[in-house]
Amino acid sequence: MRRIIGAKKPFELFKLVENTHTSTGVWACGKCGRLYEQQEQAAKCCEAPFCNECKQQYIEASYYALCPDCVKKRNELKEQARWDKMPLIEYENGPVVDNNGDYYSDLEEFIDHIICNDYDPDDRPGYVETCDTVKIGRDLNIDRIMDQIIEDMMEELEPDYNYKIQGEYELREAIQKFKTIQTEETWIPNRKKIKVCYNEPH
Repeated sequence: MRRIIGAKKPFELFKLVENTHTSTGVWACGKCGRLYEQQEQAAKCCEAPFCNECKQQYIEASYYALCPDCVKKRNELKEQARWDKMPLIEYENGPVVDNNGDYYSDLEEFIDHIICNDYDPDDRPGYVETCDTVKIGRDLNIDRIMDQIIEDMMEELEPDYNYKIQGEYELREAIQKFKTIQTEETWIPNRKKIKVCYNEPH
């Protein structure tokens, strides 16, 4: 028998006809009041779901057919698979990013952070991801920008409307100039990992 957490029994709706209660054939969830054609549907409306993986019933909200614990485990496996696929390279120099998405100017800064914050040896990451240093604006793409402009515009126009956008050439030149004159840089993960060796001072 399935245990229902926080749910009440469904109830049937009746209408009063000539002083007689007549069934409407409609059932309501005992908790939220949502209407159904069948009693079984109403009974399951607010029933706490069962996880498709561990088969346990759970209360916490989840966007998956899994309980929060199984969602967490699946995400951890997915993240581990991502790291396993990264090629291992020899570190030369440059910024790195850890598995929490925190960036460091170089490997030494990352190691100092771990040691100075007294991370338990078992919790210290064995690898970090290297990054490429690129100028800001590198990923600006005029074709994607134009596609978005057209898509937004077509939502308000008739399908056979003959539109014409002015200034596309000028926009392309302006974006190219913007990208060329940038001096600020940013760090982009490059899906390559390096091994971390913690040589603590004695």
